[in-house]
Amino acid sequence: MFNLELDLSLFFVPPMDEHGRGIMLTRKFELPFPPTEGLSLAGQALNENPTGLGFVLESVTWDVDRQVFLAHTSLVEQGFPIPFIPQSLRSWLDRGWQLGTFEDNYENDEEPEAAEVPEVIDGSEQADADDEDSWEAAQKWPSMSPRLRPKHVTRMLRALVREMAESFNNSPTAYAIDQTKMVFSDQELQADDSPLKTRFKDAKWEYQTMPNDQRLAWHERVG
Repeated sequence: MFNLELDLSLFFVPPMDEHGRGIMLTRKFELPFPPTEGLSLAGQALNENPTGLGFVLESVTWDVDRQVFLAHTSLVEQGFPIPFIPQSLRSWLDRGWQLGTFEDNYENDEEPEAAEVPEVIDGSEQADADDEDSWEAAQKWPSMSPRLRPKHVTRMLRALVREMAESFNNSPTAYAIDQTKMVFSDQELQADDSPLKTRFKDAKWEYQTMPNDQRLAWHERVG
């Protein structure tokens, strides 16, 4: 058998973009053959409802010291309601994945400590992702004023900003969420104008015109 340590990068688009680093999960697998670049893996650990469609392995590497294969894969969730991100992440943990990356094994010679459950998947007040009405409402909550939506949605956005800031994923949008406590997709921003959307667009522009030292200071403060 061949040992494989696989990193999975999750992108929830929007507000994240699908480039760079997403929310990282990792898991170890045993394969009956050596993995190769472009190989697809399928099964219940990767698909909650298993199908023949698999996850493509990228950057396959053989670590000659640890005698283990390393690889990356990714999943882009398009239009996934932000309030349901905690349930999605918990479903991955329930299927044997762990928060973090195999890179944690290289930080020191000691066994890495178990990652703490971040705020982005914590919290008990969550909408029912299986309920059609809840799904429709959850898609609207992030773009509503914080005074008009459930408090756990605001906490979820704050946690997501922290994840995006730490990974430098779509930083202008993360900054705008931090400043306005709301989020709008590019399509929503183009559809029509409103004072709330104007605030959001202004905040994105403010980040883009910031000096680098101010940007880094913000990332360090919220990350």
